[in-house]
Amino acid sequence: MTTNEVINNYEKSCKDLVDKINNLYFDGEADIDWVSDDIGGAVTISDYFLDIDFMLTALKYNATKKQFFDYYDLVIEKEGKQDVNFKNYILYYKGFNQ
Repeated sequence: MTTNEVINNYEKSCKDLVDKINNLYFDGEADIDWVSDDIGGAVTISDYFLDIDFMLTALKYNATKKQFFDYYDLVIEKEGKQDVNFKNYILYYKGFNQ
């Protein structure tokens, strides 16, 4: 596989991931914009700034819409100093925030 093919595959995968998140958590109707046009970096979906890791975690661990948005709000509220990461929030706090 050439370098360009690897880059194109990565960028396509990142776009597919964002589309999946948009469909699952934003009903497929949100505006999407890659920050600084850097595909694979941070993306804005509606007014939410998301990174690839956050989106992958949401999909990998089947975050509910409530968990997705509640955790995002927690990170904003705690200014990134929350006591639990997103994975553990989904796995161990399910009963408290579904």
